Amino acid sequence: MSIDNFNFDIDEIEKLEKELEAENDNWEIEREKFSWRQNLKKRKRRQKILRIVALFCALVAGATWYVIRLKSQPKVFLEGTLINSVDCSGLSLDEAEEKINSELGEHIVSLKFPERDFDYLLKGSMFDVKVSDKKDLSDILKHHDENSSYSLTVEVDESKLKDFLSSQVPDWTKVIEPENAYLKLGNDGLLTIVPEVIGYGVDDKAYNLILSAIQNLEEDEVELSSLTKKVPLITSDSLVLQGNMNHINSILKSKITYTFSDESTITLDGSILKDWLIQKDGLWDIDIDNNIDAFMSNIIEKAGTVDSTVEFNATNLGAITLPSPVSTGLDVEAELKRINDILSSDSQQEVELTPIYEAPDDFMKLETYVECDLTRQNVWLYVNGECILDTPCVSGGVPNNETPPGIFHLTYKTLNATLRGRNADGSRYATPVSYWMPFNGNIGFHDASWRNQKTGFGGQIYTYDGSHGCVNLPIESAKLLYQYIDYDMWIILYKS
Repeated sequence: MSIDNFNFDIDEIEKLEKELEAENDNWEIEREKFSWRQNLKKRKRRQKILRIVALFCALVAGATWYVIRLKSQPKVFLEGTLINSVDCSGLSLDEAEEKINSELGEHIVSLKFPERDFDYLLKGSMFDVKVSDKKDLSDILKHHDENSSYSLTVEVDESKLKDFLSSQVPDWTKVIEPENAYLKLGNDGLLTIVPEVIGYGVDDKAYNLILSAIQNLEEDEVELSSLTKKVPLITSDSLVLQGNMNHINSILKSKITYTFSDESTITLDGSILKDWLIQKDGLWDIDIDNNIDAFMSNIIEKAGTVDSTVEFNATNLGAITLPSPVSTGLDVEAELKRINDILSSDSQQEVELTPIYEAPDDFMKLETYVECDLTRQNVWLYVNGECILDTPCVSGGVPNNETPPGIFHLTYKTLNATLRGRNADGSRYATPVSYWMPFNGNIGFHDASWRNQKTGFGGQIYTYDGSHGCVNLPIESAKLLYQYIDYDMWIILYKS
């Protein structure tokens, strides 16, 4: 064998030795893994045995405690035990339940209604009153102490209770609706307060109090006076009501007497003012604005009634005779202010009115004036002797709203006014106009555009569809008249 061959064999041997060592190492690892798995299984088995032992011990201990507790629980209620105000000392569970239910059944509750000298009596047994759940009583027996009070839920047959109240207690179903106090015009012409009406009716709160009293042995009666009373919102002692009454009565007590040259009088007092009363939201007021013009017109007409006459050259008619125009000597605007000041002051005043003649020396020579023939239903406007307006009109309806004839001056004129008043049926109207020219109280010239397509103007329209007293004009005619009319110009109305 050569040396080369010998070296080869040694290498092979070393290689085999290394492979053998590696296999030994792997075997050691596998052996250690096997040993760890075996130890883990042993530990889990020991832990399971310990848990079973612990559970068994707990069950034994619980059973032992229950047996001891069961033997130690009282069979009767301890001394001084009150349940729903019933003394249950020394009673067993069944005995206590029977006694409580018996006293609930014998318990009587009286219902006291207002204005009744007798009570309605309700006995617990009528409504099957009893302890609601015996288990609650048992729980008290298990855990109660001496000299202690306890409460149990009490059951009531509410259908029987409600049926008894509605069928056997008339006061229960009686209902009186409350009524507010209010102001009324009395026979003496003054406002007076009509007292309120106290209402009556039973509500849910009253029922709940009755139910509670039946369930509670310590409650023997239910007072229903305050619960059944229904007080209205407005009562006689209302400061608003009393203030309104005092204010209006002060106005109604005011008095203004107008004395004329013939010693006749017209009086503005409560007998007239009561017709000016209006109501809104339960309170009263005096509607001066919509009534004073008519009253002042009456004053002016009365003061201007004289026997003197004048001659006037009527258009297409020639000379006609008219009552002489006069002034009352009355500053209308100042008088209206004075009336408003006097009203509400509970005072009295005297006013003397003497007519003052204002006619010119010769009415036949007038050159600038407004002429209206209430019969021919036409209006003319003359300026410096020239007729610059000749237009049909519609005057006040007959027989109740006729426009009164007479000789007047313009009171004032204004644009875009709203005329207010009452219709024949008593309802109110509010009519907007573009041109408003009053000359006799609340009577004046104005446009009436609603007539353009409806009825037109002139003819006999005033006999079946007349105005409330004013002289209605086509809007262009009213516009032209408004441009020329002034306070010095005579306004002459007559019937031909």
